[in-house]
Amino acid sequence: MKLFIAVLIFNTSFSFAVIFNVTTTDDLPDNMPGNGICSVNNSSDCSLRAAIIEANLNAGIDIINIPNGVYQLTFVGAFENSAVSGDLDITDSVNINGSDENLTIIDGILADRVFHLHGGQGVNANTLSLSNLSIIKGKPPQQTINDFSKLGSGVFVEYDQLLELNHVTFKENENGSVILNKGGVNADNISFIQNQSDSSLPFIASGITNIHEYSETTNVNAILNIQNCVFKNNFSEGVAIIGSQNTRTFPLPVSHVEVFMDRCSFIGNQGHSVSVIYNDSKIDMKIYNSTFSQNINLGGQNSSGILFLNDGGSEILIANSTLYDNSGSVLLDVHGGFGFITIQNSVIELDDNPIFITSFNSNGGNYISPINMNDRINIQPTDLLSGDLNLSHLITSDTRHYSLKPLPGSILVDSALNQNCTLHDINGTLRPLDGDSDGIQVCDIGAVEVNPDLIFQSGFEI
Repeated sequence: MKLFIAVLIFNTSFSFAVIFNVTTTDDLPDNMPGNGICSVNNSSDCSLRAAIIEANLNAGIDIINIPNGVYQLTFVGAFENSAVSGDLDITDSVNINGSDENLTIIDGILADRVFHLHGGQGVNANTLSLSNLSIIKGKPPQQTINDFSKLGSGVFVEYDQLLELNHVTFKENENGSVILNKGGVNADNISFIQNQSDSSLPFIASGITNIHEYSETTNVNAILNIQNCVFKNNFSEGVAIIGSQNTRTFPLPVSHVEVFMDRCSFIGNQGHSVSVIYNDSKIDMKIYNSTFSQNINLGGQNSSGILFLNDGGSEILIANSTLYDNSGSVLLDVHGGFGFITIQNSVIELDDNPIFITSFNSNGGNYISPINMNDRINIQPTDLLSGDLNLSHLITSDTRHYSLKPLPGSILVDSALNQNCTLHDINGTLRPLDGDSDGIQVCDIGAVEVNPDLIFQSGFEI
């Protein structure tokens, strides 16, 4: 009897996760929502949409397994929030697992966004976990620049909700940010390839837009934590990659929101306003062991040709990174001391054209050149202002980590500051090493730590 009572209490106190195995690529709703059985067309087939409908109605963290295939969201119908049509609405925590990042493809067919993780007042904090799949051709049905809910072509993350990504590719999504983040995003091994945004607002990015919602009664932080990522060949009328904005500029919120990025590559992106990152209104950013190369500012009415733009009391720290072969102003800290960009142990190649102004603070151990008369840079004695970089062409040994490796004779080897050295480089090599074989381990400047024991550099030139 005691055992029976214990089991009864356990069963009434907890919800159990259900595993749904998708068996068809057809985009059809569930036969009988809420019965715990995923089925479509009065058969035993289980579609992705039907599995999500059932998972939403079953309390607990359910699991949806998707085999390889192309899953086109053809059951169109915008502005419906139960996943019955249009985008895939998520209202309860769920793990969606593909079989292969390149072969499990969810296709929005440019008819709607792909995922919507619902939140807001009175909504529980839920987590959407996506792994081993690609999200392509998402496109919100409308784009209203004053209504952020119309953005987010891949995933819209609402307040207090969490998006987790592992081995996910976003490709060829349109009409606003691929991820519109008002909650939190934790990501490892992700790719943003050939996405585009038509919005000319400076903080609406083709990649990720963070919105820090702030009012007299609300202070909702949008957190972003990414490692092992690539943003390549994306385009925006505004910001090409990441835009961060507080919805209320004055008075500024007391708290700072943090964006963290490690071992990432930003290659060949184009923006009319800002070619890589716009950061504003106390949203602080830390970037480590990353490569920025071949990014182009296309210019325009509100552009001065900027790679990074920082404003609104925000702070950016860039450490052990390489910014090389980009167009226009590299770093612009607007309004002087109102916002701060700090660089340490990094390669900063500037444009010597005096119309392109660069401003930042140095913590030392950098290579900074060339500097023109209009630049506003706080140089340290440990910064190098000239010398032979002797960098390789842009190479990669996988699909996410692009680097410009210092070759023999490079001034970057063993020239950074150990006290500011990161633990590893963009390729995962531990720091510091003795790159010049003098018996002393000293950190290298930039994203790559030269390993003298490796005779050949593995990787593919691009």
